[in-house]
Amino acid sequence: MEVKEFTKSMIPLDEIVQFYCTDDLKVPADRPYTWSNTLRTYDGVIAFQDQDTVIGDIGLASVPQVSEQYQADFRLLIGSWMFSDAIIVGSKSVIDEPQMPCTILFPDLQDYRVNVLKKDPNPTMVVLSRHLLPIESPIFHKDLRVLIYTTIELKPEMERLLETKHSSNVSLIAMPDRDFDLAPLLRDLRSRGIQFLDVSVGGVLINEFLNLKLLDEMRNTMAGQIVGPLAENGQTRPSLFPSSRPSYSKHTAPLIAWHKMRYLGTHFVFFRGFVQYRHGLAKTEAADSNNTQ
Repeated sequence: MEVKEFTKSMIPLDEIVQFYCTDDLKVPADRPYTWSNTLRTYDGVIAFQDQDTVIGDIGLASVPQVSEQYQADFRLLIGSWMFSDAIIVGSKSVIDEPQMPCTILFPDLQDYRVNVLKKDPNPTMVVLSRHLLPIESPIFHKDLRVLIYTTIELKPEMERLLETKHSSNVSLIAMPDRDFDLAPLLRDLRSRGIQFLDVSVGGVLINEFLNLKLLDEMRNTMAGQIVGPLAENGQTRPSLFPSSRPSYSKHTAPLIAWHKMRYLGTHFVFFRGFVQYRHGLAKTEAADSNNTQ
């Protein structure tokens, strides 16, 4: 595993390219190459959900002595998007995070994306939505290509809503399965030219990708704080691996092969790891065991 230190909070372009380069990645023929990109605490929490908190507080944005270093995670997030052809989000993110960045905000990263990677200025936004989306959302007000996967029932109402926006860059795709079967959805994205997909969703959907063996890589920022599982109102805080996720045995648990690690100061560690699936391995071991008895 390659271990290095980022030289400063506003991570230089060459350090981002070295950390996130996709040149050696093999894109599957039937779906995009996928990675998740998450910010979490040491104990796996991805949002406080307390009053007067924002997502940056998970990354120590409110801790004066290290708050400046939080921008490293944001810079890396946009750096990861720089390499992606599309970003997939859930409707909750669109509704709850009206200021969610949808574009490559840093000029040097966009310049590299356009002139070196030869990609469009911004990735395609892919939204999984079982709910009407607010027409005032930034995804409808920026020069973005947007693909909205929704239900058959909701599609007509969504179409009427989008007519008021006169947005020609938004495509609606009705999914026959209300639970959004991810495998055909990813096949559809691949047919639309999407090779690299950033999975910017919550723990539940990330674990669905894992369970279906559709996630190739995990990218993770770990902030050095422990916050506990419960918010001030007693509700469970969202985590990267919620209790409702699938469980695996010692034979079938997916492995993470750590590929690269970076650190910044004394409170932030950044990981890239490839997912190694073993769902079928336990059966093979059992069969081999039976054959030797």
